[in-house]
Amino acid sequence: MQPTIVTDQGQVNFWYGAFPPKPGALEADYKLLGTTAEQLFPVRFHALVEFEGATLEGEIPAFMHYERVGSQEVVQVK
Repeated sequence: MQPTIVTDQGQVNFWYGAFPPKPGALEADYKLLGTTAEQLFPVRFHALVEFEGATLEGEIPAFMHYERVGSQEVVQVK
């Protein structure tokens, strides 16, 4: 599950996968959302549409990515 916020100016993804955000990427995301890390996180979400009978909901503590390629350790960044 990879929740995304869609704005008129673009999308904000919270999962960066195997690589950390590029310099300036988080600042651009906060600008799109018109907020700061302190105001945004944690993000709580609840999908309006079920997926395969499951209700999708959760909490996102920060932007995240894997520690390194091949790792299963997740790093949180704000």
